[in-house]
Amino acid sequence: MTPDIQRASANADELPYRYREDAIDLQISEYCVDETEPSEPETDETTLPLFRYQPWDRAELSLSLSISDRDLDHVCEGSPPYDAKLIVVVESKSTHLRYEVAIEDEPLTTGTYTKTIDLEANLFRDTVTLTPRIVTTDDVSSGLPFAPKGGMRIAGGDAWKVQIDEPEQSGTGFPFRYRDFSDGDYPEDAVHLLKSNPREPAVLVNTLNQPIVDILETETFYSFDAYLKNVIKAELGTSTWIQLVIHTATTVAESDEPQYDWQEGLIEEIGPYLYEGASYDEVVESLGEAVSEPDELRSFIRELNVAVQLYLDQASQLNDFIDDFRP
Repeated sequence: MTPDIQRASANADELPYRYREDAIDLQISEYCVDETEPSEPETDETTLPLFRYQPWDRAELSLSLSISDRDLDHVCEGSPPYDAKLIVVVESKSTHLRYEVAIEDEPLTTGTYTKTIDLEANLFRDTVTLTPRIVTTDDVSSGLPFAPKGGMRIAGGDAWKVQIDEPEQSGTGFPFRYRDFSDGDYPEDAVHLLKSNPREPAVLVNTLNQPIVDILETETFYSFDAYLKNVIKAELGTSTWIQLVIHTATTVAESDEPQYDWQEGLIEEIGPYLYEGASYDEVVESLGEAVSEPDELRSFIRELNVAVQLYLDQASQLNDFIDDFRP
C-alpha cells in the first residue's frame, strides 16, 4: 500500500457515511506506446514504467475495473442499479493536472468494466496516479448512513502509478517501492528491505513508518525535509549497496561473470572505490575470489563497508545536515 493510499484509507475511517476504500480492483490489462504493439505490464505491482520508452508522445492504457455485490450494496441506498458512477482520477502533481475519466455512468451495477484512456507525454512529468472511485450522482432520501449528496465519493481502490520520467533513485541506483509490511510477508519493525528479484532489484520501504515515507516523498529542495531526505537515502543506501555487491560477487563466483545489466553497472560504479586502479575485468575477478574463501570474505566485508560510504558520500550528507540545522 502506497502512502497516498494509506492516507486515503485513514480519511475514509473518518467519513460520517458508509465508504469502502478497497471496493474497486483496478488493473491495467495492456498498454501500447506510440506505434508499438500492445504489451502487458511485466510485474504484478501497480506500477507502469513508461519512462523506458522515452522519448514517446502518446500512451494508450487499457483499464479493467471490477466491483463486487458486497461492496456496492454496502455503500449505496436501495437496490441496484444505483445512482452512482465509476470514475478514474488522473493526477500529475508535478504539472498540477487533475481530471476525471468516466468509466461507467449511472445507473451503476456490480461487474467488470473496461475503458481505454490516452496519456499525452507533454502534459505530464514524474509520476501520474490513476485512482478508481465510485461517486454518487444524486441526493438520497434517507440520508445517513449513506452519502447524502450527489458528487460524494463512496468507494475507492488501490491506485496505479504510471512513471513518465525515471523515478528518483534510492541512493542505491535502484528505485523505492512502498509496501505495507503488516501483510505477513515482511517483518513489521523493519524500515526497508531489498526486493529479492535478481533481474530487477528495488528497495522496499515499509509504509508503517509514515514519518520516514513522508520525508522520502518530499519535493522541496532547500528545507529541513530535503536535507533529511538525503541523509535517509544515504542511510538506506549503505546496507542495500552492500547486499547488492555481495549478490553480484556470489553470481561471479558461481558463473565467472555478472548475469544482469544492473550487476555490470554496479561493478562500474563501485569498482573504483573498492579496488582502486583496477580494470573492469580485474574487479570482476576480485569479487568472485572475495566470496570464495572465509578469510577473504572477512576483510572484503570491511573494505566494502568503507567503499560504499565513500561512494555515497555519507560523511558529507551527515555533516551538511548537522552544520545547516544544528541549533
